[in-house]
Amino acid sequence: MHENFYIGTRHKISITMVCDVFLSYSRIKDQYEGVSKFREHLEWSLRLQSGNTHFTIFQDKRLIEPGDRFDERIMNALDSANALIILYSPTWFTSNWCKEEYRRFTTEEYDQGRNRPIIVVKWGKVINTDFDDETANILDELDRIQHFEWGVNLQYGQWESSDLKIEAAKLSTAILSHLK
Repeated sequence: MHENFYIGTRHKISITMVCDVFLSYSRIKDQYEGVSKFREHLEWSLRLQSGNTHFTIFQDKRLIEPGDRFDERIMNALDSANALIILYSPTWFTSNWCKEEYRRFTTEEYDQGRNRPIIVVKWGKVINTDFDDETANILDELDRIQHFEWGVNLQYGQWESSDLKIEAAKLSTAILSHLK
């Protein structure tokens, strides 16, 4: 989490705080705020179930301030996260940033001997047609991980719907079980 503290009226100090979970998604998926609403409700559900009122899901759009070094903030958040949530979609696999986030998370995992979970949330069907070898390998790796379906009705549904809240609660339970 990124908080700004003001000293007097002119000086701002930025402090980088650890996030609990990093959310990797392609920006186009948030065109209608679908990802932001998903993150907001999932974070709320995780806070409720864990009892940690400060549980934070890092979403770049929300936690990177104007003037921040985007790439540095992303990499710091990835390194500090206890888990990675991937919103698996065709556009995730065509995004160089998303693949770099995955590489950074898994490389840090290997280098540090850490055991941080990757949670795959499927936001669309991905068919390996014209992927380069590296992208095809990532697709194969992610397909072997347990995943959660989050279809179109859930992506663009009304969050007042009990179905969406129930699915967010189920996903929260699964995430928390991976973090123990």
